[in-house]
Amino acid sequence: MCLAARVGLEVGDLIGSTYLGAMIGALFMSLVADWAAHRRHGPPRLVTFSPTFILLIPGVPALTGLVELFGPERAAGFGDLASAMFVLVAISVGLVMGVGLYSAMRCRRPAAVAGG
Repeated sequence: MCLAARVGLEVGDLIGSTYLGAMIGALFMSLVADWAAHRRHGPPRLVTFSPTFILLIPGVPALTGLVELFGPERAAGFGDLASAMFVLVAISVGLVMGVGLYSAMRCRRPAAVAGG
């Protein structure tokens, strides 16, 4: 799961920006979490999905932004905080896209034939 998120981050950073990396990382992470959850004896989606947020959520920039916002460097703090919020939005978009894509792939797969 963490590897999928990291690969997505790197791919997005190479072809675009940090925001695109966060979105693609969340998309990959969501696809792998859904795939693992639908395996026989697979862990619930939330169990595999939650720890990977540590790689994607920009906790340090958000915290730094809050500290700077109430200090002498308000402009830098606002920029850091805004950047962290944009990354969170990108992660949300990637998650929604991943869930939708996985659901579409599962619906298109032919059902197993019962019986013989």
